[in-house]
Amino acid sequence: MAIRIECYTLIIPVDIGKRYFPEDYPNEWCWNDGAICRIMGAMNPLDVRSMVETCLKLGLIRYKGYGGKIRIGDFYVASQFGWDDTNMQDKESDWLRVYQSVAWNPSYPLGLDLPDKFPCYHGGFYYKSEEIWQQSGLALSAFNKVLDEYRNECLKKTDCLEDSESLFSGLPRPTPYDDFFIDLERETFKHQLEEHTARSSSGSIMNESLRKLLSSL
Repeated sequence: MAIRIECYTLIIPVDIGKRYFPEDYPNEWCWNDGAICRIMGAMNPLDVRSMVETCLKLGLIRYKGYGGKIRIGDFYVASQFGWDDTNMQDKESDWLRVYQSVAWNPSYPLGLDLPDKFPCYHGGFYYKSEEIWQQSGLALSAFNKVLDEYRNECLKKTDCLEDSESLFSGLPRPTPYDDFFIDLERETFKHQLEEHTARSSSGSIMNESLRKLLSSL
């Protein structure tokens, strides 16, 4: 299922996470769906450089070139701000797609590690019901469909790169689910604040501030 992206997020396949980050992978903040995982994150470009250097020192490969094209290698730094180059003609990936604040494996849109009860947190998102979970699967399937169609169109045209900038800000064509994960992220944040408020001491200044913030969401 979808992996939530916060600021800059290092996304890798689960098997690489287990092998190269054995101490980090079991931690709660290592969101994963059984196919891909978020192993670490960064708040700014300087920290991104540190993440990349860590991976390279471990022997991981960032990009792989073949036939004049560039394929995403063992890891990918995804951005919450919508940057996505995994489906452009000159950069490809068979294990990752990214759109806005969500990343997923195109072959396993539901992931391989499914929750056994609801409500629950999964991949960094809060799912209050099984219905929301199923809707997220429909959203990813819709994203896959338009991206696959776009890729097939690119294979038939020579000027496809002229249109490829659209993938940096969104999908090549709209779907009924374009804002689904934006809304799900907002609901996740709201629920986390509610949980924090419940744990806070009654009547505290912080508690009052959180109540005001919740009322504005």
